[in-house]
Amino acid sequence: MAHILHSDFSAGSHQLQEAFSLSNLIGEMAAVMGCEVASSGLRFGEDHPYQAPVVGKNTQFSFNPGVLQQQWRQDKASNSEVKPAILGPLTFLALAENEDGSDPLSLLDQLIPLYSELLELFAAEGAEWVQIDEPILVTELSLAWKIAFEQSYHTLKANRPNILLATYFGALKDNLQLACNLPVAGLHLDVAADRSELNRVIDWLPIHKVLSLAVIVGAESSETDTVRGAERSGWLQSLAEKLGERLWLASACR
Repeated sequence: MAHILHSDFSAGSHQLQEAFSLSNLIGEMAAVMGCEVASSGLRFGEDHPYQAPVVGKNTQFSFNPGVLQQQWRQDKASNSEVKPAILGPLTFLALAENEDGSDPLSLLDQLIPLYSELLELFAAEGAEWVQIDEPILVTELSLAWKIAFEQSYHTLKANRPNILLATYFGALKDNLQLACNLPVAGLHLDVAADRSELNRVIDWLPIHKVLSLAVIVGAESSETDTVRGAERSGWLQSLAEKLGERLWLASACR
């Protein structure tokens, strides 16, 4: 299972470390939902290959959380602070291979109750937070997909775990207000390469929500990385003073 690790950070914020890949997240969720996976590989953007779940208008999802649930128990037994991360329902459908050209959003009413059930299983196992990854928020979305985001997360907010909505691999652009205003407990962004949207996100994000930022790319050991680290510590300290415990930090997915 992909997961994030949680530990204390200075200035009352939190530090997170991620261990996942988009390909793994898609494969895990395809197994949970009983979907076959296409033999041919696809790419999200230029650098992120994955094998897509196969769906169509006659798809009937089956709920198979056993392996994911068992892995979560093992992870939690070895580290009580571990938090589960799963691929979000909209990204799952958007990245699926559609075998008959039907509208993938037509499957959402069938899929969301299964996500709710999965969130409740995590809550029953003691998870207070679940990270839900929706990287398609960095792509251009039609009005239908934006409405689907709002409707889906208004349903999922009724479940017990706090949801950390995560997006990465690009800028939110026209989806920034949508991401900030979805009814979740926190928002995770990748600002390691570009933090040009950060001020707008802070302006739009409601004050009760956590802001998690991916700020570090792997192990930084070069002289250039040392300089970048010093520069980063300046604006991060200022941000930590402003946000306090609402600020969490993470390493970037690259």
